[in-house]
Amino acid sequence: MFRRKIIEEPREPKPKNNRDKIWYKVVVTPTEDSKGIAKEPYTFNVKTDDIEWTMKQYQRNRDPFRWELV
Repeated sequence: MFRRKIIEEPREPKPKNNRDKIWYKVVVTPTEDSKGIAKEPYTFNVKTDDIEWTMKQYQRNRDPFRWELV
């Protein structure tokens, strides 16, 4: 006889680590573009457990900028 395979309910993926996520307030200052025009700085909030990695990902496919935590 064939045995039935027990299908488990899908579970939410477990976090890769047990660190708690923290809210950060980040000020982004865009650098001057090729025409020498400076853009205004802006602020946003982000919840993450690794701010360095998050900001590297945020910077992808964007004009260069500097960022700092408030």
